[in-house]
Amino acid sequence: MANDIMLDHIGIFRELDKNERIEFESRTIMPTVFMKEAEIKKVLGKERKEFPISFTATNIYVTNKKLYFLILYQMGAKELTGEEKKSALSGIAGTWFEIPITAINSVDNRMIKLNNLNTETDMKMLVTWGLLKEEELNNASCVEIVYNEEDAMGRAKDYMEANLGVNNFMGRIFNKVEKVSDKLFIIGKEATPIIPSLKRQLK
Repeated sequence: MANDIMLDHIGIFRELDKNERIEFESRTIMPTVFMKEAEIKKVLGKERKEFPISFTATNIYVTNKKLYFLILYQMGAKELTGEEKKSALSGIAGTWFEIPITAINSVDNRMIKLNNLNTETDMKMLVTWGLLKEEELNNASCVEIVYNEEDAMGRAKDYMEANLGVNNFMGRIFNKVEKVSDKLFIIGKEATPIIPSLKRQLK
């Protein structure tokens, strides 16, 4: 009986759907950066710019139906909120962000220079949280996931949409934005096992 209960729940009492099973569960807390990527028309060609929406500490679960993030801490990106005060924790600790597997467009491994992201938020906060080593701020391994934001669910999604000012941020900054993509970075080598699990299901 106890084993049956464990198979039907993940994290803090999260009940899975019927016929949903766990494929991957993170063993450590992972820093996750939720992003917007803008494709901007230039005189010659196009340019892509990445903008963080929020920085989170998460536990991650992959099932045969969804990618789940249990938000332990979440901090908004100052540049997107337009606030003068220093970014603060959002107060939605213990809530979920869910992406259906069918809403995921691509999963790849890449290196990222966190200190070069277009944001004023101090990346050293991730070091302060004990989630990264300071040297990783300039050269961190991450899993990049591009997804359809409209299919995502959870209070964390509502918080990020509020940060964007009803999704008008890109229009305020650039008048030549042709396309906006939603993506996230799961930072750290510990995230690498997520890739084969997700790619196998995407096929």
